[in-house]
Amino acid sequence: MTKRKWNIYTKRTTNISYASDITVQIYERVKIKKTKNLHDGFVHSVAFSPDGLHFASASADKTIILYDAKSFRKKKEFKADDEVYDIVFSPNSEYLLSGSLDSNAILWNLNGKRIHEFKTHKLTVSTVAFSNSGKYAITGSHDCMLKLWDVSSGEELISLTQIAEKD
Repeated sequence: MTKRKWNIYTKRTTNISYASDITVQIYERVKIKKTKNLHDGFVHSVAFSPDGLHFASASADKTIILYDAKSFRKKKEFKADDEVYDIVFSPNSEYLLSGSLDSNAILWNLNGKRIHEFKTHKLTVSTVAFSNSGKYAITGSHDCMLKLWDVSSGEELISLTQIAEKD
């Protein structure tokens, strides 16, 4: 099997990458600092917290692992209900948002507690993001829809889909 790498994420001089052989690597100035196999499945996404204290990885093994960015030690493992495709930290670094194969997005605190579950997509939630203020989250799905959510209430605010134009 050929080893392929995807989504190298950069924060200052530290980079994180994940590869088809289920490894997560942390680099500093292109020198490999550490390599660990902490997931039992394909790693779909990695993200640094905006404050630089943590990073996380999301996997086909239905887990999200939170790491200490300085020591590269595992701090917490979150159990999702299905494969986790994407993760992002909130702008204040207090929450993680995940999107999964089961068509759900979950807002987590950093202790692994589910704060809100956003469950109105029909297919895989493949991408997630926060607004700069952290007040809103947006999810994108294989159902061709984007949904805007109020983070504090968990309420769906807007649902956008591709609409065919008439000629």
